[in-house]
Amino acid sequence: QTITVDDKTPPTATAPANVTVDCVASVPAPNTGSVTTSDNCVGAITVAFVSDVPSGSCPQIITRTYSVTDACGNSINVTQTITVDDKTPPTATAPR
Repeated sequence: QTITVDDKTPPTATAPANVTVDCVASVPAPNTGSVTTSDNCVGAITVAFVSDVPSGSCPQIITRTYSVTDACGNSINVTQTITVDDKTPPTATAPR
């Protein structure tokens, strides 16, 4: 008897919540542990950070992508949107 298991169903995943920060320095580091995953079969699920792609300047929108791969190599990408929206005016002191 031969039993063939042929999992072609990709895993499911939920990206971390979208966030808004004031400055680029406040953008959180990628965190693969914040991606929620599930799969139709038992086995390891691997989450990897793929990239941050910025667009615009004020506000700047960063699209952060994570890949999610199950034990059979089926994969999907999920994205998180990070908005950098600096609404704080600069400060200055006039010369004397």
